Amino acid sequence: MLLSEQLKQAKPYFAEQKLEALTPELIDIVNQFASSVYWIDSTSVAVGDVIGTIHPDYQGKSWEWLLNNGRRMSHNLELLNNNSKYYLETIKKEPSMYYIKINDKLYVGADGNHRTCIAKYLSDIQCNTLIYGITLDEYIVDFSLITAYKDLIEFVKSKRLSLNISVVKKHINRQDGTGWKRDNYKIEISITNIKNNQTIKVFSCNEIYSIINSYRGLLSKFFGEHKKLY
Repeated sequence: MLLSEQLKQAKPYFAEQKLEALTPELIDIVNQFASSVYWIDSTSVAVGDVIGTIHPDYQGKSWEWLLNNGRRMSHNLELLNNNSKYYLETIKKEPSMYYIKINDKLYVGADGNHRTCIAKYLSDIQCNTLIYGITLDEYIVDFSLITAYKDLIEFVKSKRLSLNISVVKKHINRQDGTGWKRDNYKIEISITNIKNNQTIKVFSCNEIYSIINSYRGLLSKFFGEHKKLY
C-alpha cells in the first residue's frame, strides 16, 4: 500500500484538532516584546508539537481537512510516494520548511504547511517524532507583561490621564555562529507625564499594576514612589 493511502486511512489523535492562528497582530506584539530572538538555519523539531500556522487559508481547519483538501496536498502526497526519505533525512530540507516558535508554541511559518501535515501523520504511523533540516525562528516573550501593558493603556484611557506610554526594546547582545544567531533584549515600559515631562521606566507586570493601584490612593499619588506621574 502506498504511503499516501496509509495516511488517508489513518485516524491519529490530532486529526480533528484545529490549526491555531499565528496572526500578523500576534507577530507584531511578539516582535515588540521579545526578550530573546533565536534563528537557526537547520535544526530539528518534534513535529507533533506543531499546533498552528501563519497561513490564513488553513487557520481554524483541522489536520484531517488539510490532508484531504490542501491546495497542494495531492502534489505533496505524490512526492511522498516517490521520495519518502525526504521526511527522514537529517540534512537541510530542500525545498525548505520553516517554523516559528513562541515560547512553547510551534507554528508553520512561510513554508511547509502540507509537508508538516504529512510529517505529523507519518510520525503517528511510523513513530518518527522528529523532523530534521528545518529552519526555525524562536521568540521568548513575557505575555504577562503584555497583558499588564494593555491593562495600563486601557486604564489611562478610561481615566483620561495625561500619560504617554511606549515600549522601549534595547538590544543587549548577540551570540552567533555558523548558521545560527541569538539576539537578547531588555524590554522597558516608558511612562511619561505629558504635563511635566517626567518619565519613569518599569520592567515587570507587578510594577505596572502597582502604578495602577497607586493612582487609586490619594497619599500614594502625592507621596508614593510614582508621584511624579501625577
